[in-house]
Amino acid sequence: MKKVKVNGKTCIGPTQSQPEIILLKKRIKQSTDEIKNLSLLFKIAGTETALKILYLLSIERELCVCDMAEILEMNVSAISHQLKRLSLFRLVTSERRGRTIFYSLRKNQFNEYLKGLFAIIDEVYEGTNNSSIFTTK
Repeated sequence: MKKVKVNGKTCIGPTQSQPEIILLKKRIKQSTDEIKNLSLLFKIAGTETALKILYLLSIERELCVCDMAEILEMNVSAISHQLKRLSLFRLVTSERRGRTIFYSLRKNQFNEYLKGLFAIIDEVYEGTNNSSIFTTK
């Protein structure tokens, strides 16, 4: 057993058995590539602008770059850059109609989770919950 101080408190461990620790180490090693990809996905989707774009696309079925730029009060090139990154990770899809490209959320598990998170934001917006999702009571 080891005694380790964490934030002024003592942790006596490990509390997991040696076989459990070995199994967890193996699982982490086997998942390294997926964890790296998920980390990149969070870096891309986790920027404020990217989240705003994803939120807009969860509200509206599809939008063009010009509409998003107008709504977000940003220039078209900045929006296009974010959309390109979101497209690389298959979070958004595009469809050209004439000279206009319309973007929409791609159907995947990550976007379904995001929609659930955005539903919390919608509750705050609609006034059903008077506090921010980031405050504790």
